[in-house]
Amino acid sequence: MSRDGKEKSKYLVFLEIVILIVLIIIALKLRIVVINSTGYDAIYKVPLFVLPLLLIGYIIWELFGDQISAPIASFLLQSGERISKPKNYSRARALLAQNKIEEAIKVYERLINKDKFDITAYCELADIYHEKLKDYSAAFNCYEKIEQYARENTDIIFAINRKVDIYLSNKDYPGAIKELKKITQKFPKIKDSARAEERIKKLQHLINSAT
Repeated sequence: MSRDGKEKSKYLVFLEIVILIVLIIIALKLRIVVINSTGYDAIYKVPLFVLPLLLIGYIIWELFGDQISAPIASFLLQSGERISKPKNYSRARALLAQNKIEEAIKVYERLINKDKFDITAYCELADIYHEKLKDYSAAFNCYEKIEQYARENTDIIFAINRKVDIYLSNKDYPGAIKELKKITQKFPKIKDSARAEERIKKLQHLINSAT
């Protein structure tokens, strides 16, 4: 924008603010007049009170429309996501109930593409791969994402334990021990850590017995 354009813009903003103040004063005075009016007299004076209010609203929008609309739009989008996600989960679960597994997977994948931190989508998708399709590689990848993106300790521990189950299904005891040690190292003071220690001991015993 040129210097003249900037000066003009500042002048217009200043003028709009002055007009806004004048309109507010007029509206306040007209409000008193309308309140004290009765009968047919009030009917004619109400529109005179409404007109400055409309002009005030218009000028406020001109001055602050961008600042007002951005948070509102953000709130509506976030609210829409909060509303739409449960619907999509329900749709995917309904498809699973009808044994339409591929279609359900696509629903979960769309959710993940929109939000890579959607732990619920990863969990339910992993369950499909793990329990229904026996695609342990795809399930493992989902558990890896849960471990990476989850904020709750319970979700992280769940993902690690499920990876342990996959290692054990392949009789990969060293891999299972490696995963269990993550629990003991990251969460040393909780019950899950003690359980992980017990499992590590049993697995090490199996490895020692095999050698």
